[in-house]
Amino acid sequence: MRRPGGLRGGLAAIVVSACVGLALAAGASGALRTGFADPLFSSPEAGVRGDWLGKARAAEAEIVRIDLSWRAVAPATEPADPSDPAVYDWGALPAAVADADARGLDVLLTVSRAPSWAEGPNRPGGVIAGTWKPDAGKFGQFARALAARFEPTVHLYQAWNEPNLYTFLTPQFEGGQMTGAAIYRRLLNAFYEGVHAVQPDAKVVTGGTAPYGGPVGSDRARPLAFLRKVLCLRGRKKLKPVRCDTKPRFDALAHHPINTSGGPGRSALHPDDASTPDVRFVVRTLRKAERANRTATPGRHPVWVTEFWWETRPPDTCTGIPVKRHRKWIKQALRSFKRQGARVAINYLIRDQPYAQSDCGRSTFQTGMFFANGTRKPAFRSFRRSGG
Repeated sequence: MRRPGGLRGGLAAIVVSACVGLALAAGASGALRTGFADPLFSSPEAGVRGDWLGKARAAEAEIVRIDLSWRAVAPATEPADPSDPAVYDWGALPAAVADADARGLDVLLTVSRAPSWAEGPNRPGGVIAGTWKPDAGKFGQFARALAARFEPTVHLYQAWNEPNLYTFLTPQFEGGQMTGAAIYRRLLNAFYEGVHAVQPDAKVVTGGTAPYGGPVGSDRARPLAFLRKVLCLRGRKKLKPVRCDTKPRFDALAHHPINTSGGPGRSALHPDDASTPDVRFVVRTLRKAERANRTATPGRHPVWVTEFWWETRPPDTCTGIPVKRHRKWIKQALRSFKRQGARVAINYLIRDQPYAQSDCGRSTFQTGMFFANGTRKPAFRSFRRSGG
């Protein structure tokens, strides 16, 4: 997620901070599992991925999130049987999964980006390849192949990434109406059915929604509005059920409560955006959908934070925060997520990407627990002590 956000204002932040403990005290007792997402974990170099998987374990992480481009592993033309794992080029991923498993780390595979043969027709010019109206049926077939290839080691699968942003799913709106949510619900259901057909005990996590959206008709939907559509609800203050062609199927619901305009106590400006202290609104929306029987999977579903981060200074002199503040904010954020009812929190990244002054504007990430040279940041200890 690389979009700027805003603030709901100081008063709202105070109110949120005061209310979280009261409104969600019932969810405060559960353990919080922590983890990291980083391309280093699937590096083709065995030494590199092994080293950083080991460092993740040293930070007492339990989960590593690895992004998988469906488009990158798929053949150029549609295979006769898209559910056959043998038709895909998995690259270094099987070795990465085995290395993570050997270190006692659970792998969450996050899948997005459709191959050309699984996109909708007539993708407009300028639309990012792999995002245009992906075919739900073919996505479900790929889910079968994925679950078969990585059974029994992998049991956590995430259906898409930030589906409320144009960078991953288009179109978000057509004719002034939000259409991305319905497209995504079909993708999610097909993926769920495909994974569970092969691994009945696996867990399918929804694509983590990005924290900030835009106005109606833009290229990004606001996350709470998007989730209401996915979960067959309407309204904001008073959530009400609506009829959907199909109810959503999933085992956990994910969100990315990233703060780009302040610390972990800063609420988003728009009431349908959701940063760190707004996870409670995600939980509230989900619980309403469950009570109203708007989910096809019964019972209570956990909420996962599958991406959060802050840039640090050093090295980022443009958008970073001091490393001591970073340590404090990481600790506060993890406690906030747990207090609000989240059960998993995954930081992006474990190690900073190399930085140059020309990178100002978040073209690279300096969000790790380690600097690019491998030196620990102060937040490493804070992260390690805040899980559980």
